[in-house]
Amino acid sequence: MEGRILVEEGAAALTSYDANGVYGHIDHVRVHEIAASGVGGTGRALVEATMSRARLRTLRNDLLGRGLESDLLPLPLALVEQIGVEDGPQLIAADVSPYLGTKLAAVAAHSNQIVEASTFMGLPAGAFHHLLGTEWFRVARPGDGRFVDLVRSMACGTEPAGPVVAAHADRIPVTA
Repeated sequence: MEGRILVEEGAAALTSYDANGVYGHIDHVRVHEIAASGVGGTGRALVEATMSRARLRTLRNDLLGRGLESDLLPLPLALVEQIGVEDGPQLIAADVSPYLGTKLAAVAAHSNQIVEASTFMGLPAGAFHHLLGTEWFRVARPGDGRFVDLVRSMACGTEPAGPVVAAHADRIPVTA
């Protein structure tokens, strides 16, 4: 059984990347493949890190509307159409704007691993913050709903509907 460790540890969910590895990074795509296979048959949730393509399109159109010439725009339409997923009820947005400084430093430290590093690092002032101030998650499999409820409650700033158990209570808010 591929998900044996999930069951043994009593995990409610496995987190991963979307099928495209968010932006096509080959290591992220492989992590997605392993996670999707590993959660099968376990009844556990699979929640994928991703981005909202609609948000990317809006940002791109806003920048063009403000006079940025398309050949200077570090978000070509072809790239926008490959990043993340389309919006839908399975997409959860979480505000992480208080952590943008840390996130910017992390992206800069890993710029050699980002296929289009210049895309993110080359955004005009404020656009990077507008784009990456939100973390996006796609619920690929809801499992029993405990983890999805937790993620949704954290994204909305509310308490989850039912009890949530977390293995690492020092890192994840837990309600009983």
